[in-house]
Amino acid sequence: WLGDHFQPLGPAKVLPAHGDVPPSQVQEPAETGANEAWGGGRMVEFFAQSCPHCKHLEPIWKEATHKWSTDHPEDAVKWEQKECYGENWGEGRDHDECMKEGIHSFPTVRFFSKSGKKFADFSGDRTPENL
Repeated sequence: WLGDHFQPLGPAKVLPAHGDVPPSQVQEPAETGANEAWGGGRMVEFFAQSCPHCKHLEPIWKEATHKWSTDHPEDAVKWEQKECYGENWGEGRDHDECMKEGIHSFPTVRFFSKSGKKFADFSGDRTPENL
C-alpha cells in the first residue's frame, strides 16, 4: 500500500516486504536505515482547525484509524493528529512541531518509521481504505 500512496522523502532503497506488500512497492529513504524492522511507526495528520480540507478529512481519518486497528491488530502503528493552526489560523498546540517538520500545506499526512524518522508523505486519494 505504501508504494501507491506515499512519496519517498529522499533517495529510496527497496526493503523486504511486510505482509502482502510486494518488495517493489516498499521504499524507504536512505537516512532511515535498511536495518529498521517493520511494525510500529506513526501515521500523522498535520492539520489546521480552519482548513476546509482538514474538516473534510476528519471523519475519514477517524474511520481509517478504526479500520487499521481492526484489520491490523498485530501492527502497533500509532495514528496521531497534530494541530498546526487553531481556529482563525492562530498557532495551534503543535505549531512548533509542525514548523520543525516543514509543514506548510493542510492536511499533510506523513508516515514515520518506528525510530521516528520520516518515511513518506501520503499522496493518494484520501479514503479510509487508502490511508
